[in-house]
Amino acid sequence: MKTVIEAFFVTLLEDRVRWYCKSMELGSANATVQTPDDAIHVLVHCCQGQRHDCQHHYLSHSTSWRFESPNNLVLSYIVYPHEKHVGSPTNEWQETLLQDLRLVHSHSPCDPRPPMIESHHVLSHALRHLALLTHGPAADAVVSNHLPESARRFLSQVVPALAGQLPEFHLECSAESC
Repeated sequence: MKTVIEAFFVTLLEDRVRWYCKSMELGSANATVQTPDDAIHVLVHCCQGQRHDCQHHYLSHSTSWRFESPNNLVLSYIVYPHEKHVGSPTNEWQETLLQDLRLVHSHSPCDPRPPMIESHHVLSHALRHLALLTHGPAADAVVSNHLPESARRFLSQVVPALAGQLPEFHLECSAESC
């Protein structure tokens, strides 16, 4: 099974998120890229041999994993780069309005993986996770203090959560329903 590292680079504006996504297979580009953290450093294009300095250029946080056919395990990260370290061509950026951020749901409590997961769903999940770390019950001062006030203001409008939810299902499985 291949392990793919996926990084969502975000800039949080007042009512929208600007983002782009980069990915790489773990161990594929370089023999020194053996861990997800190594891959994130390569995707960000910083810290060439200076990992201790990364915290000054960006914040990264692992938010989820999922299986994708044919045989890939995808580990997703959200990356908040400081403006001067964004480093992506303008044509790669996408914008999503805050009001359009939606989670994807499973259709069955017995089958937790939704039938189709798109990039904007992963982004929505990652932002909910980051909101949890900035103002939810599991707030992390290191994460919160690393983000500018404008980003914290944006995240205060996002419902903090670790994962998605099952809409209107009882959490009991019977032999007939599974």
